[in-house]
Amino acid sequence: MDAKITASHWSDPDLQPLSAEMLLTLHWMKTNQDRNDCGAYRFNPALFTFNTKLDAAWHEKTRAALPARFAQDGLWFLYLPFIRECLQLGVAVGKNGGLHLGWKALAKPFQGLPKPFQGLLASEYPELAHVLPQELVSKLFASSGGDGAEGLPKGLASPSEAQEQSRAAKSREDQGECEGGHPVGAEVPDDAAVLDFAATWLDLARGLTGIPAAYALRWLAWRTTEKAGPFPRDWRRDLARRYVADVLEGKTAPPGKTTGSKRLDEELAALRRQLDTEKSPDARAALRGRIRELETAPLPA
Repeated sequence: MDAKITASHWSDPDLQPLSAEMLLTLHWMKTNQDRNDCGAYRFNPALFTFNTKLDAAWHEKTRAALPARFAQDGLWFLYLPFIRECLQLGVAVGKNGGLHLGWKALAKPFQGLPKPFQGLLASEYPELAHVLPQELVSKLFASSGGDGAEGLPKGLASPSEAQEQSRAAKSREDQGECEGGHPVGAEVPDDAAVLDFAATWLDLARGLTGIPAAYALRWLAWRTTEKAGPFPRDWRRDLARRYVADVLEGKTAPPGKTTGSKRLDEELAALRRQLDTEKSPDARAALRGRIRELETAPLPA
């Protein structure tokens, strides 16, 4: 299968902090000639340097920057989202549904993977149970009362049950919760970390550059209240998503370009802060109109 890069790739909050070298390395990880259809490859430092003209150390730096996306077993590496990025999940599977031909092509390369990778992929993609040999399925997808399962927790009686459990776990993770409702994931960042991310964040697909500092700090203040619930594990994604949603809904204004005039820039900044707090639809519309007017106004002589 060929790796795919879509519009959502460029607005992925996880990738925004990466340097140009890391982005190139990530693309190499997904497209190098040794990568199989499951997203696994045996790292060859000489090939990496020959292809990218980068020092081999960038491979480890990039993997460390995206720990949730990669697994390692010796010199073998697995990019976990590879199958998801290449195939459409959620298609009908089983006796009464069709299965994308791409899934069937995964059976052979899957069997050649290190066992830890097989367990991870079986847990991530229960559809694999429909294309793997029965002997392997019985080991990876154990019945709820069975023992001796390799790579998966007990209780994954069928692909449909595994898929439902995966969805529920993902939902809890998105909400910043784990079993029992306790907070999980990253600690609450300090103001400096939030402002640093906000200043470097980009959404090229929508033409947004940076998150206003005032907005980022208000988000942090709200996120740390009891009313907001557990703090999210991926706070960068949460901040970026909420900001984009607020911009698209007209609840806040993007930073916009400076005019080159200190007086106009100060007025624009004040109007944008006012737009963030104004409740009246008519007043908000008037503020947006004034902001557009100032952004396009010719500089005073």
